[in-house]
Amino acid sequence: MRASAMTVYIAMFGKFLRYLDGKPLRAVSPGDIVRFLDGGEAEKGEGNTKPLSLIRVRYLRLLERVYAHIAMEPNPATIATVELFNSASTGRDKSKVALTLEQQALFIRNLPLASPYKGHGSFEGWKKRRDRAMQAIMLGAGLKVSEVVGLYIENIGEIDINGSVPISISPASVDGNGTNHRTQLRPFAVDIVMDWVMERKQMGLATKLLFPASLTDLKPLNKATVYRQVTATFERAGIETTHSGGRTLRNSFAFRELQKENASVELVGQFLGLKKQASAQKYLFLVEKEKRLKRTA
Repeated sequence: MRASAMTVYIAMFGKFLRYLDGKPLRAVSPGDIVRFLDGGEAEKGEGNTKPLSLIRVRYLRLLERVYAHIAMEPNPATIATVELFNSASTGRDKSKVALTLEQQALFIRNLPLASPYKGHGSFEGWKKRRDRAMQAIMLGAGLKVSEVVGLYIENIGEIDINGSVPISISPASVDGNGTNHRTQLRPFAVDIVMDWVMERKQMGLATKLLFPASLTDLKPLNKATVYRQVTATFERAGIETTHSGGRTLRNSFAFRELQKENASVELVGQFLGLKKQASAQKYLFLVEKEKRLKRTA
């Protein structure tokens, strides 16, 4: 590294330390870094002519390396990167959107209404029961839309002693683009999904798809159809978010899992089928953001 670059980075790091005002480096949260970069502290100083976006990027890289050097996991600078991005205009990226626990319960209460299953030979209301189970499994197990439309009956396990249900995902079920992994359908969604699994087994269709598009056309559901169904549930529930699709349900699963006592970022990453640990760490920002909102409420 050139001497001139070293001088710049020393000055940058010194500014960050002054902002911390004695707070230990290991006590710094992703929110602290966001407030430093987003609150205008980083770009203060005479002779600073670089764009705000570039300043943020350089700080994030510097701090990520600092925390990697002291082996702090999860790396708070990696998580903060989700909130602050090197955009040419504002230097910001759209944050991940997740439902609060209260909103998740509201979403479940507003799933499509369906008449009870009447047993063998009756298909009345089956599509609504399918759609209820499909959306419940997305929120309850953190599945992508591409994963849920490719699920087969055999991908669903048996209820375990904790009331959860293991779900296996393979690359074959997502057009070869996914990874082999296993997630957990959590208890609040189990009854809805397992009722459909039982019904689906009794339907006697030629396909083993868990959520077929129709009784005659045995192809997977169109992803756009799933998106419309999820958006309609958001509207019925009166939940207003910047994003109201399957991605928000997946984020909400991660948010819920990470709020648990002794939550494991690594385990959540495994549930989501993420290849890189850093990708899982970014979901911690959802929890950090919730804490900030509660502090300011």
